[in-house]
Amino acid sequence: MHIRINDFAGMFPRLHPTKLPEYAAQSCLNVFIERDILSPSSMADMSNQADGYADFKSAIFFKHNTGTYRHYSNAITRFSFSPVNDAYRLYWTTEDADAPMMFMDWDIVPGINTLTTDGIAYIAGMPPPDTDSIEVTGIIPAPAPSPDPVPDPPVEPTPDDEVTAVLKRKKFYGLFEKRYVVTTNSKPTKNDKDVKDTITDELLNVAEDEEARVYALTYVNKFGDESAPSVHDEILYIKKGDKPVLTLSYTPSQSSLLIASYGVDRVRVYRSLTDSLGRSTMLFVKEVPFALTAGKLVIIDDLPKDSLLVGETIPTINFDPPRDNLKGLGVTDYGVGYAYIDKTVCLSEPYILYAWPRYYEISSQHKIMGMGHYDNTIVIVTTGNPILLNGLSPESMGVISLPLYEGCISTRSMVNLTHGCMYASNNGLVLVTSSSAKLLTDGLFTAEDWQAINPSSIHACSYKGGYLFFWDDGVKKGCGYIDLNAPNKGVVWFDDYAINTFKDEGLVQLIARQVDASVEHSVYREFNPDYGQNRNNKTFVWRSKEFNLDTPKRFLAGQVVADTYTNDAVIFRVYGNGVLIHEAVVKDARPFRVANHSAKRDVSIEIESSVPVREVALGETMRDMIE
Repeated sequence: MHIRINDFAGMFPRLHPTKLPEYAAQSCLNVFIERDILSPSSMADMSNQADGYADFKSAIFFKHNTGTYRHYSNAITRFSFSPVNDAYRLYWTTEDADAPMMFMDWDIVPGINTLTTDGIAYIAGMPPPDTDSIEVTGIIPAPAPSPDPVPDPPVEPTPDDEVTAVLKRKKFYGLFEKRYVVTTNSKPTKNDKDVKDTITDELLNVAEDEEARVYALTYVNKFGDESAPSVHDEILYIKKGDKPVLTLSYTPSQSSLLIASYGVDRVRVYRSLTDSLGRSTMLFVKEVPFALTAGKLVIIDDLPKDSLLVGETIPTINFDPPRDNLKGLGVTDYGVGYAYIDKTVCLSEPYILYAWPRYYEISSQHKIMGMGHYDNTIVIVTTGNPILLNGLSPESMGVISLPLYEGCISTRSMVNLTHGCMYASNNGLVLVTSSSAKLLTDGLFTAEDWQAINPSSIHACSYKGGYLFFWDDGVKKGCGYIDLNAPNKGVVWFDDYAINTFKDEGLVQLIARQVDASVEHSVYREFNPDYGQNRNNKTFVWRSKEFNLDTPKRFLAGQVVADTYTNDAVIFRVYGNGVLIHEAVVKDARPFRVANHSAKRDVSIEIESSVPVREVALGETMRDMIE
C-alpha cells in the first residue's frame, strides 16, 4: 500500500484532519497552491522608506509618462482619483479619525510632460459665501443728464400792413393754437397666479423705469472649482445707469481659511433676471479676484440694466460640499463618488467629487460599516444586512436590500473584487454579488476557528483575483489568502503582516513598522514578488491530512519530487498517531527508506521546502514507490 499526493490544496479548518480531502492540508504556512503544485511564497529583500513621513500609514503611487509620483499619509485613508479629464486630482477620506474630505492636484508641465504640484492638501468642496457677510453698501446713481440748450426765440418779422388787415377781417384767431386732448389710460395690474415666490412677485411688480433684482455669489478656487451659491435676498430697485455696490466682510481667520484651506482666489457674481412669463433666473455678471482691503471685498456691478452681456445661469445651484467626517470614499466606473457617515449614504455629482447634493443622500436602517462597488453597483455593508444601489447616475439609482443578516464587523475588511465585494462578519467572509449575498467561508471555518483570528481586526485587499487579509489576535499576527478563482483550494496562511496595503502598478505593497538603530519607523515592501532580483523564496511548511487506515501499518519508504534539491532545500517528515517518526533531507527524486517504526493507524506527511514541490509519496516498501 502507498499514499501518493500530486494534487494539493490549502486548509479547510472546519473539517477534522481525518475528514479532509486527499489533497488538502491540516496545516500550511508560506505556501501558494499554483499550477497544482506547492510553491513557496517569496519576500522582498529590501524595504523602502518615505522621505518626510517616518510614520506613514497609507500611500498611493501613480505614473505619468516615465515618472512615478507618490503621496503618503500618516492616517489610514481611502484614496480615489477624480474621474475628470485631469486624471491627477486625488481625493481622500480619513478612516481612523474625524477629518474633512481632502484633495491634492497635479498639473502637467507643458513641453516636458511631467507633473507639478504645490504640495498642499486642500479641503474638498468650498462652502458658499456667508450671507451675513454680504451687505449692499450703496448704489452709485446714474449721472444726471445735461439739460438741452434753450435756443433763442426767433425774431418775428414785421408783418406787412396789408396782410395784417386781411387776417383781421377773416377772423382766423386761434387757428394755430395747440389743442389738448385729455384721456384716461390705466395700466392693468399683472396677476400671474403661477408666480408664488414672494421675491419673484416683487421682482415683477416694479415701475417701468426700474428693475428689481437680487444677487447671488459663489467662490471659485485656483483649480476652477465653483461653490454652491449664496443668495443675498435683499431686493434692490435699480434705475437705468445705477451701479449697486456689494461689500463682503471677513475676519482674518475667515479669509485665511478660505485661501489656505480651500484655495479660494475668485468670487463670481450673479444677478436675477425675470422674463415676461415671470420666470426668475440668476445669470452671471462678473468674476472678481478674492483680494481684500482691510478685511473687505468691494464689488461694483457696472453692467447696465437690461444689458445683453449677462452670461450663463448658475451651474452649481445644488453643489453642496461633502459632509464633514465622511468615510469609505470610492468612485464607480461611471464617475459617481460615494461615501458614508453614520447611517447616511452620500453620492456625488457624476465626475465632480467636490459636489455632494443633499437630495442624493439615502438613509440606512442600520449603521453603515463600509462601501464598495463593482461595475455600476454600489455595495453598502452595515451592522445588519447588505444594501445594493444599482444605476448609472445618482438620481436614478434603485435600492435593493439583501436578506442576509451577516453584519460587517470590520470597516477595513471591505474589498472591491471583479464581480462583487467581500467583507468580514462574525461568522466568516461574506461575498456580495449583483443579486445575492452569501457566507462564502461557511464550509471553510467553524465559528470557533474564525473567532480565533479576531475578525474585527481584519483589513484586506484584492490579490490575483482573491482576498488577502491580515489579522491580529492581540498575541499573534498573520495573513491569509482565499483564491476566489479556485475556492476548492481552501485558505493558505503566511507570516507576513501589514498595518495597511496599497498597490504600485498592480502589485500589493505592505506597509509595516521596522526598527533601525533603535528607531521605529514605517517602511513598505512588495508582497510575494513573483519576479525580479529583489526577492527570496521563503521556506514553506505543508502537512497533509491525517490518513486514517483500516488497520495499522508500517510505512518504510518515501519519495519527494521537487524542482531542485540543492542546499538541502527539501525536508521530508512522517507523523504516526500524531508523533514525529521520521525526518530527513531529500537529496533527489529517487525513493528513500523511512526509519523503522511500529505500525500506525493515523499517518500524515509534512514537507518543508524553499523550492516548488510537485509530488510526495509514502509506502510500506520500496517496491510500492515504483508501482
